[in-house]
Amino acid sequence: MENQSILHNNDMQDLILKFGGETNQITANTLINSLIHFNHIVEEINNELDNTKKIEIKIKALPPGSFLVDLVLSAKQAAESSNLLSKETLGYANELIEVISSTYNLAKFLMGKKPKTLKTEGSIIKVENNNGTIQSFDLRGANIYLGNKNIREMFSQSFETLENDANVSGFELLDKNKVPLVEIPREEFVDLANREEEPIDPTTEKTKKVEKAI
Repeated sequence: MENQSILHNNDMQDLILKFGGETNQITANTLINSLIHFNHIVEEINNELDNTKKIEIKIKALPPGSFLVDLVLSAKQAAESSNLLSKETLGYANELIEVISSTYNLAKFLMGKKPKTLKTEGSIIKVENNNGTIQSFDLRGANIYLGNKNIREMFSQSFETLENDANVSGFELLDKNKVPLVEIPREEFVDLANREEEPIDPTTEKTKKVEKAI
């Protein structure tokens, strides 16, 4: 099955949520809870990234004979902002999608564990996970995920919902060309559903103790 949700913004930047499986059905509980959690994740990331922007996600009508949930994600300057005509709003939804993808990929990489080491290099951060693997991520997404307890709880609840539905074999985020941005197979749901340990400060580099140092 390819149950898909399309996020669309004013700049025609699409993001597709794909629930993998062998049938063209998904339980109402899985769909509703997944969309609620995704909506909260997007709002939380937006507030951390730029709280002068207002994000709206609207659900379009379901087309007959398929399982497409078409969402509209629009970014605009908040009414209380003094810079309502800012050009920075243009393209912001695309930037938001990049940070969302980075946040999901970091959650997948850490698998419910706190990072062993962190090293910031400009706009990226090198993260070492519990298995000793090192990977680079967007610094904005990493700071949001590691520093925001609410968003980690939302991730946990979201994948707990997917884990409880045996019909869902995987979860993906795809761009407008249906190129995967995030791919999470079912066997990883259980780890992502675990409540995380307290993360270390992403702005602090962890050092190793050197024995017999002069």
